[in-house]
Amino acid sequence: MVRFGSAVAAAALGVGAALAPAAATAAPSSPFAGTWESTDTDGSHQTLRVSGSGQGALALVYLDEEASLCGGAPARFGGAGLADGDYLAGRVLVVCTPGGNALGQIGVEYWYDGGTDQLVDGFGITWDRT
Repeated sequence: MVRFGSAVAAAALGVGAALAPAAATAAPSSPFAGTWESTDTDGSHQTLRVSGSGQGALALVYLDEEASLCGGAPARFGGAGLADGDYLAGRVLVVCTPGGNALGQIGVEYWYDGGTDQLVDGFGITWDRT
């Protein structure tokens, strides 16, 4: 798995936000760009929003309605990643909500399948574009 320092991740997040497409109808700049949904291994609903440049720097915002890491409470994961072809890796900060208890950063990985227009994450969970 690719590891990123927090300064690099923050810089990539800033670049991704600055270069996000201006029009909602514009074609995605990356096969990862967009909103995705899945069901976690614990049965909870998850949403992932990916935005950013066509240069590989992407912003990641991930919501889990019942995160095991948060004792079943909702969680928000936010950070940055770098895409290389059909592979995306990054680091996200995990925050339990409500309460805002930050648990720390974790690494994430996604593979894009152009044939099905789906993502598969490092846990083997399949994500569908919404």
